[in-house]
Amino acid sequence: MAGAAPGREGEAGSVIEDLHQETGAPLRVTRDGDAVRLAGDLDYDSAAAFRAVVRSLPAAADVVLDASAVTFVDSGGLRELIVTARDAADRGARLVIRASSAPLRELLRVTGLTSFFVVDPGPEG
Repeated sequence: MAGAAPGREGEAGSVIEDLHQETGAPLRVTRDGDAVRLAGDLDYDSAAAFRAVVRSLPAAADVVLDASAVTFVDSGGLRELIVTARDAADRGARLVIRASSAPLRELLRVTGLTSFFVVDPGPEG
C-alpha cells in the first residue's frame, strides 16, 4: 500500500519506525514481546521513534533493550536512554540493555555511564 507507514500499529515483531532524516541511514525499532530491538543510529532525529515504542510497553515491566545492532549513538540518543532509565526507575522498573553493540559500550565507557545502566551482555558477552 503506497504511502502507508509499515508496522505503525505497534504489533510484536513489527517495524515501528524506519527513519533517519539527515543521512538516510534507518533506525529500525521493533518490538518483540516486552523487548525493544534497535538497529542503526540512535540519535537526536530518531530518538522519538524509540520513545514512542518504549511508551507502548506495559508500565510495570522492565524495558529490555536489544542494542546489538546499534551502529551509532549521539548525545540525543544517549539522553533518551538516560530519560528512559529514569522513567523506568520512577515506576519501579529498570532499563536493561541486553547485548549492546561495541559503539554503545564504548560511549557508555567514555561517558562514565556504564554503571548507571543495567547492562546484560547476553549469552555471547
